[in-house]
Amino acid sequence: MNTSCAEASIIRHDPHSVYLADHRPGGMPLLGTVGQIESVAQVAVPAGQVLTGMRDIAVGAPLIFADGASIDLSVTCEDGRYSATTRSPDGAPQVHLRATCVVAPHFAPQPQVTPASALPQGAAVSAAQIYACFFHGPAFRVIASAQRSGDSVVATGALALPPWDGARATVAAPRVIELGLQTAGLLQLALDGAMMIPRHIARIERYAGTDLGSGTALFARAGRSAPGAPADIDVFDAAGAVVLRIIGYATALLPFAHDHAAADALAALLNHTPGVAR
Repeated sequence: MNTSCAEASIIRHDPHSVYLADHRPGGMPLLGTVGQIESVAQVAVPAGQVLTGMRDIAVGAPLIFADGASIDLSVTCEDGRYSATTRSPDGAPQVHLRATCVVAPHFAPQPQVTPASALPQGAAVSAAQIYACFFHGPAFRVIASAQRSGDSVVATGALALPPWDGARATVAAPRVIELGLQTAGLLQLALDGAMMIPRHIARIERYAGTDLGSGTALFARAGRSAPGAPADIDVFDAAGAVVLRIIGYATALLPFAHDHAAADALAALLNHTPGVAR
């Protein structure tokens, strides 16, 4: 675990960057959870180390770019726990994310799960059908297709995506995390008929493996232990080698306006029924 702390580091975010231009719930650029995780990881991971996980990820106030100006995200650390904050117009601090980072010289061996080809197969929902409901633009259209599989949803990752940010390589594989979170979003839509956003993640575990959009097939499987319980997600390759795990993913209702009819239609497709009662 990384417990070294330095003075505040500033990460500047330009609303015209691809990861913000394509992430606009309610029409305004929003630095989502994976963007904030990546910002914290850029500060937390020293040279020669890798981010092997995060713990107790608390998602705070949404970080919205309301006037088209850049925003400076301040990343600080106290007793090994990182905070990502900005200042409101009146100078008050706003906390957007808190997390404990785990770093090591190398990744642990990859756990093994059932390969996607061996999972029960349902009727596939296409990317076009998913993103007719989800607000994400091309850089965040991380799912190529998905299907309900019992009490879980299995998604196939997109093989090609626009670059995240040409200025630097990512540290936390944010769009692998995004694949997991969106797959869990489909699960909640299918089971609960609701659109959700991240609120808390108990743990993220990262293992060796490729990034999303590199041309190598990745898959995500999201399930939960009981109705209303946080979701658990595995992201894995075609052979079943786990790239990333998200454990204890809790959510809140989407606070932005969205197309309820489109959400109902997507839920119906996932559930293979002609309609979904609200």
